[in-house]
Amino acid sequence: MVKNKVSIKQYSTKKKSEKNSNGIKLIMFDYDGTLMDTFTLTCHIYNEIFRQFRIDKSFTKRQFQELFESNWRNCLIKFDLVKEEQWDKAMEIYITITKDFEEEIRCYPYVMEMIPLLHKKYKLAIISNGDKEIIVSRLKKYNLLQYFDYISGNDEGEKPSPEPLIKCMQKLKITPEQAVYVGDMDGDIAAGKAAQVNKVVAVTYGYHHHSKLQDADFVIDVPEKLLDVLTKSI
Repeated sequence: MVKNKVSIKQYSTKKKSEKNSNGIKLIMFDYDGTLMDTFTLTCHIYNEIFRQFRIDKSFTKRQFQELFESNWRNCLIKFDLVKEEQWDKAMEIYITITKDFEEEIRCYPYVMEMIPLLHKKYKLAIISNGDKEIIVSRLKKYNLLQYFDYISGNDEGEKPSPEPLIKCMQKLKITPEQAVYVGDMDGDIAAGKAAQVNKVVAVTYGYHHHSKLQDADFVIDVPEKLLDVLTKSI
């Protein structure tokens, strides 16, 4: 556990000469469950999928945490939804519910303050299995888009494959030793490890319970703890 928590104010006033003193040049983030709180939205989506496919299921939060995987198709396979047309219908449900609940989606606390500060010292990227257009739209809404040097969605490879992380590092001319990946699911950890990034940081406030995140190099409970990790531990 990292002690002596670094505040956002303290981090923002650190000397310019300390920039990248730890050798890290790139921080790659997952999106859903890491930067943006979409967990309740996703629960709504799966409840509607259950209803339309006549699946008699009612899940608690913890049960949803056990169900969700980085690759959403694997979730559907658990309910014998294995055909391409079933996946297409599930995607239509996803798009419809997302539009209906768009106004309920928020950044996690401190994310809006933290991202501009990190951008002063590091390149920032988003590596998501979600829809890139939706991600870009929400980042614009919260005035965060300009801080990201690279954004990839599900059209550029899907985690737990390391491919989208590797593409990002190649595009930004960053070596794995110079990169950190931050995510909220075991699939994120697997992708980061396979991409051989310097460190993988898992967050417990997203889609997966703490018990599924033990293979990460660091586990944090709130977004601002990432400042501690970057400042003192890497």
